[in-house]
Amino acid sequence: MKGTKFFLLFIKLNTSNPAMRLVLTLIVCLLTFNGSFAHPQDPVDSLKMLLKTQQPDTIKVKILNQLSFRISGNQSDLGIQYAQEALNISLKINYLTGISKSYNSLGICMRVKGDYVNSLDFFFKALQIDEKLNNDKEMARTLSGIGAVYVKLKNYDKGIEFFKKSLELRKKTKDLLGVAVCHTNLGDIYEKKGDYQQATKYHYQSLEIEKNISPIDIHYSLNSLGNIHYNTKDFIKAIQYYQEALVIRKSLKNKFIIAETSIALGRALTQTERLDEAYGYLDEGLALAKNNQVKELEEKAYLYFSEYYEKRKDNDKALLFYKKYVLINDSLYNSEINKQSSLLQNKYQEGKILAQGRENEVLKKNQDVQENTYKKQRTISLLAICSGLISLGLAIFLLISSNRNQKINQLLKTKNQAIQEQHHQLTLQNHQITETQQQLEEMNEELQVFNHQLEEMVNERTDKMRTATEALQIAKDELDLFMYRVSHDFRGPLATLVGLANIGRNDTLDNTALTFFDKTESTAKKMSKMLDKLLMVNLISHKELQKSKINFDILVHNIIDKLNPTASNLQVEVSFSDGTFISDIEIVEIALINLLENAFQFQKMASKAHQVKVILEKQDDFVKIAVEDNGVGIPKEYQQRMFEMFFRASENSQGNGLGLYIVKKAVDKLNGEIVVESEVDNFSRFVIMLPAMPQA
Repeated sequence: MKGTKFFLLFIKLNTSNPAMRLVLTLIVCLLTFNGSFAHPQDPVDSLKMLLKTQQPDTIKVKILNQLSFRISGNQSDLGIQYAQEALNISLKINYLTGISKSYNSLGICMRVKGDYVNSLDFFFKALQIDEKLNNDKEMARTLSGIGAVYVKLKNYDKGIEFFKKSLELRKKTKDLLGVAVCHTNLGDIYEKKGDYQQATKYHYQSLEIEKNISPIDIHYSLNSLGNIHYNTKDFIKAIQYYQEALVIRKSLKNKFIIAETSIALGRALTQTERLDEAYGYLDEGLALAKNNQVKELEEKAYLYFSEYYEKRKDNDKALLFYKKYVLINDSLYNSEINKQSSLLQNKYQEGKILAQGRENEVLKKNQDVQENTYKKQRTISLLAICSGLISLGLAIFLLISSNRNQKINQLLKTKNQAIQEQHHQLTLQNHQITETQQQLEEMNEELQVFNHQLEEMVNERTDKMRTATEALQIAKDELDLFMYRVSHDFRGPLATLVGLANIGRNDTLDNTALTFFDKTESTAKKMSKMLDKLLMVNLISHKELQKSKINFDILVHNIIDKLNPTASNLQVEVSFSDGTFISDIEIVEIALINLLENAFQFQKMASKAHQVKVILEKQDDFVKIAVEDNGVGIPKEYQQRMFEMFFRASENSQGNGLGLYIVKKAVDKLNGEIVVESEVDNFSRFVIMLPAMPQA
């Protein structure tokens, strides 16, 4: 229903009435810029569609400049093309406001590309026209643009001067969002000057305004506050602000500001030794900067990559990226550019003086012309008195005047009729606009109702999720209590059974009774062993990982002593190049206990020696632990299910079906992987791949 209303509104743009077309085009533009038309996620597409329907007039100029502004951060070259086309049309139809805005758009695109001299040139041209038109709103925008270029040139005093001029005009025109923008930029400048107290004051002022009138724009202040905390060495706080800003900026799909925050976040992560994360953000930011030819961000990315590789102790790459940084830095900030920027401002000031001089000359000439005209009129008046004596000439003059008046009256009558018709048409058009506004109000009411219903649904589901979470926590607590009771309440009776079996064996010589006592002791020990396994499962599920340095040789031999294999033909070989690594020792020990227990248990009933190899290999990004034996092997059809809980390949198996399940669960806990290779009656090899942890 809503989509149909918007579509009908768009179709009316094709009406033959030019005035109506203009009004409806403005309505569609307004809806488009507010995200309410067709594709709210991508207003650029809507603007491009409108552009195809427009003749070269003021509306087309506005659309072209909007397009240039919206894509300047992602496609600066295309933004320049749109702005240049808008400028050409504006010059052709002598549309001064359009000329000013086109110069402004070109200045923005050139600033993004790092061409600061041309950027200043375009901004000063725009400023001359804004002052001539006495347009405070556009003048404020242009002054901000000039200030931003001076900041890029690191002339911070000039930047403050122009942003404060812009701030005064924005306050005068009650442009609150513009006031917030000026506060953000002034905060950035003071941050660069090292005055963090003044910078923080401006950014918090900006943040308060943005929260009230345009919450989506708070990403500017968040990013700037991240910069301040970085410079004051509060890297954790800086990372939090950068991450909040990046979420919003990615939703806006503006590659320039995404690159800006990604690069800054990468640098902050580098300082906190989170190097793997840092590389991802730095690489993403550099790619966006290079693809969109944003030299200033490319320069920062190279500098921060140099710092990153210094942390990595890779001095060759650090030097390589620093050289790239210096190369771009020289091209952006050499003395010739600063000299040209000063010349441009002087040229602008001289132009103002010359223009004022020309205006004074024109005024003087106008005064001279008026004086001459007055003298001539006085002479003509005297001659007219004399000419009154010529009656025949007077009669002819009166006759001509009478005829002329009749023609003028007829022309006025015709024009009055045309005015009345136009008034009628305007009345009809106003009525149509009123109906359209009513439709929009109805749609807005429907949208508010839908939003309210959606909010209720979200609240309801949130309550359900909260209830489910609480129930899950209760169940988890009950399970922990159960496992605790099992470990304490079951061990006592099991120990008693083992003790009674030993006493019984000592007090009887009956073979049947001795067999029963042996089975009783064996069953009790199996139950105790299963209890140990279940406690391992519970420990893995609820333990928080703790990094520590593990001595692999000591750990493996302690496990072998603990398992105490009794087979006389068992040979255990432990192999490693560097026997230490960082991980959670309890979880690693659980995995190795169960793997070695499995290897010791399933040996072939043959005369040859049963061999078990335990191998540790360390790579840059992972630790590889392999346990290999020459036992009975595992049939291929069971290899997919061997890690399931309580799975046993045959009823004759002596295990409880938990060992390999526990190994898999422990490896998953450490974010690792486990693979198995096996041939029946030949060998079995289990390989665990654990991610390398940095030093604790």
